[in-house]
Amino acid sequence: MQQPTQINDFLSVAGQISKDDIAAIAQAGFAVIINNRPDGEQPGQPTNAEIEAAARGAGADYLFLPVVGRPTPEQAKTQAAAVAHELVARGFVSVRSHRDLGGHERVTEGQWP
Repeated sequence: MQQPTQINDFLSVAGQISKDDIAAIAQAGFAVIINNRPDGEQPGQPTNAEIEAAARGAGADYLFLPVVGRPTPEQAKTQAAAVAHELVARGFVSVRSHRDLGGHERVTEGQWP
């Protein structure tokens, strides 16, 4: 598995994972897996359904928010809302999205109480 890049205390990113990586990801303390890769983007990649089944089987929550090409403002809004919902459900407070100079939501964060 590719080593995740830590963005902050609550967010890390990685390239394509396999369903066999999920157990190790959950054991490392990751509670939510967000998949931005659409099915069929590259031959041989695991499907959304395979990753979701492995994530839920390992006790992790899963969000499938596919992005094709450059993310559109609508995709960013959808993703920000889904992440905000997940953060609130997990007990985070002061959940908010930050906007870029064009006014588009780009990063959603919350504070752990």
